[in-house]
Amino acid sequence: MWAASLLLIAPAALASDNGLALTPPLGWNSWNQFQCNVSDALIRRQADAMVSLGLVDLGYQYVVIDDCWQADARDVSGRLAPDATRFPAGIAALSAYVRSRGLKLGIYSDVGTKTCAGYPGSFGHYDLDARTFADWGIDYLKFDTCSLTWKETLDPRPFYARRGANMSAALNATGRPVLYSMCNWGRHDPWLWAPEIANMWRTTMDVWPQWHRVASILDSMAGLSAYGGRGGFNDADMVEVGVDSRIFNWAGMPETNLTEREAAAHFTMWAIMGAPLVLGLDLEAAEQWALDVVSHAGVLAVNQDPLAYPGRRVTSDSDAVLGVCLKSRCASTQVWAKDLSGGRVAVAFLNAGDAYSQYSSHYGDEAIAVDFDELHIAGRFRARDVWADADLGAFESSMTSPAVPPHGAHLVVLAPDP
Repeated sequence: MWAASLLLIAPAALASDNGLALTPPLGWNSWNQFQCNVSDALIRRQADAMVSLGLVDLGYQYVVIDDCWQADARDVSGRLAPDATRFPAGIAALSAYVRSRGLKLGIYSDVGTKTCAGYPGSFGHYDLDARTFADWGIDYLKFDTCSLTWKETLDPRPFYARRGANMSAALNATGRPVLYSMCNWGRHDPWLWAPEIANMWRTTMDVWPQWHRVASILDSMAGLSAYGGRGGFNDADMVEVGVDSRIFNWAGMPETNLTEREAAAHFTMWAIMGAPLVLGLDLEAAEQWALDVVSHAGVLAVNQDPLAYPGRRVTSDSDAVLGVCLKSRCASTQVWAKDLSGGRVAVAFLNAGDAYSQYSSHYGDEAIAVDFDELHIAGRFRARDVWADADLGAFESSMTSPAVPPHGAHLVVLAPDP
């Protein structure tokens, strides 16, 4: 397609120089629930719901239109244009409406010539598209990695980090602060090079609402705690709480969703990892339990702590063999920790259980222990159950969680107790 050897890779102006993403971004994205069924009316309704449900007051601020907003071709001046039927008032008018609701509009494009759905991509038009987005009042760009050759997809750095000719530099040159979300599916370890050009970078292929997929992404994030922080974050992909979708998010695949327990555990683990929390559910039709999960102030406070340190996996124990329990009873548990301001530490106790069923007879409730030296703390700490907002007492040297059911997580915050 394009000769990558002709492109010089070098750091652009730091995306973190735009002053954005000082804590993990909070927002909503259209793709996982609606995919190509996007329109001006849908985005306005979702923005309205974010306000009426109180999500804006909790810090959610971005409403992101994913793929399929575009017309089939650029306009006569070479600019990207919205589909005139589904976005009759144009993107600038939609952006103004979203901003009037106290929110910020995000949009989607692609590093290649075509988006994943086959609409015009941005390759060869980075400067023009960045100026177009700025003119429209866009505050967030999700930039995908479709229409490259397989070899180019394995190492997309030349297309994201070309000296003086990449979307990061183009956005910064507009003078408008635009949060830059780089979606290169974790190819070629973006946590090593993307912090110089992006506010968040995808570390994996897509998520979908199935426990097996959530758990596999969690495992892939375990070694990344040394990367990311204020200005740029490891992106584990969107939050699947309350999303009804299909495996791989592909039409024709089996329908799937997370149970209430799995959804709460998923939200817990994304929060403690310090990942961006970008919702995907239909906010107009969401069930109350799903809204209760994504609007839990205590869990959000862990994610949004001003230190913005990534979470780290402290322990991982399983007596299954390649994920298969060969005994009458097995256990699969993890402990994650995230340092917080004020000398506090958030600790998540995860019972990963069976990969596909939370009701497998081979797995049961587990009380999960952690030593304080594994948390890099010493002394006496008072524990607070975050979900229940309840005091659990004081602990020294170690702590054992209450019984955690399979596909469940228990989240506590340990605070120094003089």
